[in-house]
Amino acid sequence: MRTPDEPTGQRTESLILEAARQVFLDKGLEGARMQEIADRAGINKALLHYYFRNKEKLFEHVFESVIASFIPQVLHLMGSDEPIPDKIRQFVSIYLDVIYENPFIPRFILHEMNRDPEHLTAMMERIAGKDIRKQLKKLDEDLAEASRRGQIKPVRAVHLLVNMLSLCIFPVVAKPVIAGILFHNNEKEYKQFLITRKEIVSDFIINGLKC
Repeated sequence: MRTPDEPTGQRTESLILEAARQVFLDKGLEGARMQEIADRAGINKALLHYYFRNKEKLFEHVFESVIASFIPQVLHLMGSDEPIPDKIRQFVSIYLDVIYENPFIPRFILHEMNRDPEHLTAMMERIAGKDIRKQLKKLDEDLAEASRRGQIKPVRAVHLLVNMLSLCIFPVVAKPVIAGILFHNNEKEYKQFLITRKEIVSDFIINGLKC
């Protein structure tokens, strides 16, 4: 089969990835169908399989593209010289925005942790494992310095990171229950709830670090 020329190939792949992201957003990995993704991308199923052999490989590409879209912001933030409270507020805001727009990401992570944790670990390591560890070391140094100055309690960067991730992820993973019971599936109210949580989560963590 002839390889598509680069510009056309890139455009087609971009169309496929965005179409797949929307289908995975609507249906999840299990409910998504390759034919629906092809239809939404405006291509035939054979061409879709030319680019991606199966649904699982396509999902991995979508997952990696979403992660790669915000990891640079997070890494820059972790390694910056901004005050610790500002780092926390910006991280929480960025992460909540990403997982609200892509709720299949945390669900996929939880699913893969049970199904194939080694594969998930290898994928995350490939995307940014080395860079994350490097910036966590810098964040550890910043936290230690702030603690020496009496600005915050002693805390390791890994604990701070896990606290932020946990408090952000649960309301998105549990959206069917939270939105259904608390907001009668009103999307506008649920989105406002997440916007409000940016400040609540940030304040909760920052206040917990105060001496």
